[in-house]
Amino acid sequence: SIYSEYMPTLDQAAVRRAQIAEQYMQANTDLYYDYIYEELLAEKSSHQLYYRLDTHWNAYGALTAADVINGMLGLPPIDRSLLTETYTVFENPDLVAMAGTAGDFGTELRYDLNYNLQVTQTQAMNAASDGTYYEFVTPEAPCAGTLVLIGDSFRLGLLDYLPREFTHVVFIDQLANWTDYWDVIMSADKIIIEEAERNEYFFVSIVESIISYIYS
Repeated sequence: SIYSEYMPTLDQAAVRRAQIAEQYMQANTDLYYDYIYEELLAEKSSHQLYYRLDTHWNAYGALTAADVINGMLGLPPIDRSLLTETYTVFENPDLVAMAGTAGDFGTELRYDLNYNLQVTQTQAMNAASDGTYYEFVTPEAPCAGTLVLIGDSFRLGLLDYLPREFTHVVFIDQLANWTDYWDVIMSADKIIIEEAERNEYFFVSIVESIISYIYS
């Protein structure tokens, strides 16, 4: 969708299902829903936002999403002067692994944008060994309260940003065992559901699960 010029023979729908969902949510609910398509298109001329050899967004793509989330929460955009770029060789990008073509297309760099917001060092607590659950406490973050983000693998790109903004942030994998985390989800001040467009089914499933739990 964002780099369609590299797939010129692919027919794209004029209106995508995620856009229809966005229009419906905005017209019929008081929830905040953003497809972030336009934001990513606007940013692509400044930075590469997705990996060439992996399906995920890179640190700059995640930064664009973090700015959208900050706007949703009434926070200012992340100050670019507080970011320090570093990079390493990206080991085992998923497109290469899925295609079985290791080494055929060269290497790629994995970027990190170290967020030097002047708050007490973020502390990770209760992190699951398989990465399905992360909980952060940052006492001097600008916003007090608990923020819960439930999402797919793209959520990991936001780990560098959101824990710097809220005093208590929890990241939960959409495939995690929900019954283990209902208490923290229901006690949250803000709940964010993040899904890549290819995982839109999970968005509906997660919302239905939360609504069913509230009214059960």
